[in-house]
Amino acid sequence: MRKLVDAHVTQREERLVLAVRFQHDDRDVRVLEVLDGWPGENDEPLFSSEFGSTSDLILPGKLHLLLGSPPQVRSALARRDPSLDPVRADGVVVFRTTEADDIVQALGVRVGATTGQQAAREAFVASLEQDHRATPEERAELLRLWRP
Repeated sequence: MRKLVDAHVTQREERLVLAVRFQHDDRDVRVLEVLDGWPGENDEPLFSSEFGSTSDLILPGKLHLLLGSPPQVRSALARRDPSLDPVRADGVVVFRTTEADDIVQALGVRVGATTGQQAAREAFVASLEQDHRATPEERAELLRLWRP
């Protein structure tokens, strides 16, 4: 997830202002990306796209992107667009700028860990995976709770 977000943060044409991961229950990765400079009129529907793994980005399943500009996402929220229902259900913010705070609030999604918190979690998870004192069930439960 971090590699995907980092790649999109550095794009010059459309600046990433918000990324929300949602529907965590299978191998596919689903992300709402709000991009400043995304083409189209403010009231146009959000754009949906699907990708497989590439040599630069290995995924456990497919990558599903839901894309729009800040005005397009605000419009979709105002009209209660059903494409945002899964995002509202279990979305976790993985990247945001203050420009997207109103969208985060309107979606009602959980704000994920900061980069430092995520690094600490990953170090902890790695230590758990090496710790043979915990049972496999205990490790699995801790991993489930700690990973967004």
